[in-house]
Amino acid sequence: MNAYIVIGVLIFMIVSFVLNKIPYGLTAMIAMVLLVLTGVATVPEAFSGFANQNLIIMAGAFLVSVAFGKTSFVSTIRRKVMSMQSGKSDAVIVILMIVLTLFFAQFMPTPACMAVMMLFLGILSDDSNVSSSRMLLPVAALCGV
Repeated sequence: MNAYIVIGVLIFMIVSFVLNKIPYGLTAMIAMVLLVLTGVATVPEAFSGFANQNLIIMAGAFLVSVAFGKTSFVSTIRRKVMSMQSGKSDAVIVILMIVLTLFFAQFMPTPACMAVMMLFLGILSDDSNVSSSRMLLPVAALCGV
């Protein structure tokens, strides 16, 4: 019987994610509460993920990256990269991304470094030789992933 309940909760989550009527976090919380109310999981089992150290680090890293993304430093670098990208100086953009990654990797944990570098990778155009998809692997390697 527990398998049917879990499959039902899974189907609810899939439909909720696809329709996007309920926020993702609320959908996950409803799923956890449903599993507890039906007796499939205990309260400590259902909510044990919130005590996970990696989850706490990732949440903090995303908060830092969002706050960092609102600073004038990021806006200035974005304007410089956009102007360089229109001038077709691809080597300079690659070197700039490597230097930025190495700089942030010295002062931040790996998840925070990746979260901040995703801000910069998001401004690269997909039409040029240096796109975010091409820079993702080198940036992840330099961050220490």
